[in-house]
Amino acid sequence: MSTSSENKYTSVWQGYKNQICRSLIKSDKQQMVQLNKENFTQVGNRKSYTFNLEYKNGTVNNNIGGSAVARDLDKIISKNEEIKNILRRGNYKINLDNKFILHIRKLNPEHPYHKDEKIKSGELPLIKKNKKTNSKPEIVDSEKEMNNPIYGLEAIVNDKTKILILGTFPTTKSIKEGFYYQNQIKRFWGQALSSVTNLENMSNEQRRKSLLEKEIGLWDIFECVERDNNNNKDSSIKKAKYNDISGLLNKYHAIKYLIFNSANAFNWLNEDIIDFFYKKKLKTKKLQSSSGGNAHFNYGKDWDDYFREIL
Repeated sequence: MSTSSENKYTSVWQGYKNQICRSLIKSDKQQMVQLNKENFTQVGNRKSYTFNLEYKNGTVNNNIGGSAVARDLDKIISKNEEIKNILRRGNYKINLDNKFILHIRKLNPEHPYHKDEKIKSGELPLIKKNKKTNSKPEIVDSEKEMNNPIYGLEAIVNDKTKILILGTFPTTKSIKEGFYYQNQIKRFWGQALSSVTNLENMSNEQRRKSLLEKEIGLWDIFECVERDNNNNKDSSIKKAKYNDISGLLNKYHAIKYLIFNSANAFNWLNEDIIDFFYKKKLKTKKLQSSSGGNAHFNYGKDWDDYFREIL
């Protein structure tokens, strides 16, 4: 290990140890600590500072060898008896997202959700990830870190929107035509949304109008990406910048439901930007992706069942 990375961030973490300790005490519910980005960038020059740090009965339970930021936090923790005593009481997860928010929560293997939340399959982020989910692309803060960035579409949303459907990133055809799911006319517009209204044979402008009338919005988790040419698969995305989903939710307060039309979108956000998963008035649901590459798509049955439940 290079000595240049040794203890580089320990002084930074030293300044946050009291906040971390207080957050761990209250971590039966999700805790978030906003860190100062400059504290880290002044002592290091990394493309990404994000990490996941897991403790099981006081001991690190995952590989953090590749993150000097996480290693230095663990050094501060290992020297603080009060924090160590808390961590010995169970399983905890500490992760830093790309907006320098430190997320802290206690994991209860027997009941990993909030006590006041109703457990339903596919709701809330603390469910096991799909083993077939693609490896996450490198997450960047600016398109300047990409070669030939490709930009996605604007959100379809207004002040009355109650349901927001999130995908990963639009296909080349959708970007060219300026509208969502142009490769999935039958699967998405005809089957997934069949219980909403008959959208398959409408024009894109009619679809937009109809969705907003039904208080449904569309967007993707990524604002822009660097990906292989003529390849629309999530696995072709090399670098990506997130959309400001939290900002959109704060602006449009009527949104009560997030539906994920992508296992990757659901799982990647669970790793990096999990704060909105824990908003008490917001329900999240992962449904079968309408992508043509998803062999498990059930002709929109789970979509139909869920829409009948919430509409």
